[in-house]
Amino acid sequence: MWFTDNPWPPIVLFACLAVVFFAIWTSKRRKILLVAAAAMLVLGGATYVLEESIVTDEELVERELLQMTDAFHRLDIEGTLEFFSVQAEPIRGYVRQGGDMLTDINTLRITDVDVELLAEGSRAKTHFRANGEATAIAVGRQRFSTRWELTWQREGEAWKVIDVERLHPTSGETITPFSWQ
Repeated sequence: MWFTDNPWPPIVLFACLAVVFFAIWTSKRRKILLVAAAAMLVLGGATYVLEESIVTDEELVERELLQMTDAFHRLDIEGTLEFFSVQAEPIRGYVRQGGDMLTDINTLRITDVDVELLAEGSRAKTHFRANGEATAIAVGRQRFSTRWELTWQREGEAWKVIDVERLHPTSGETITPFSWQ
């Protein structure tokens, strides 16, 4: 989406205009008013199709984030690593370690996703929360509430993670990746 990042305000506007034109048509019976009402409905539908066909960089990064977290939810570590830059080897090591510590991720819910483009569109930051329940080798089944900030870089046509910061769920301060806070 691009026009408003939400197609519904213009669609509702076109629908309201269609109702107004139709209401006026019922009293005046002028053909042009009926055509205008139909045109407003067509414009509303066209707005939806247009908005869905335009995908912004922010939406691409958010889609990559959701695909990456979905791969991690399935404990597909190699699939998860495909979203990380090869230059970010220490972070790739953290991902491998995290995967080795877990035997199952029962539930994973990604919320509060915010994407910000930086450096004239060549980098992006995502801030999000990941909550759920997982089974770890050392501590068994645990509920978790985490908050993350990832830095992404455009590499060719793809977006890759180059930096990861884990944040305290309430204070927002940086904490270690494997903290049980």
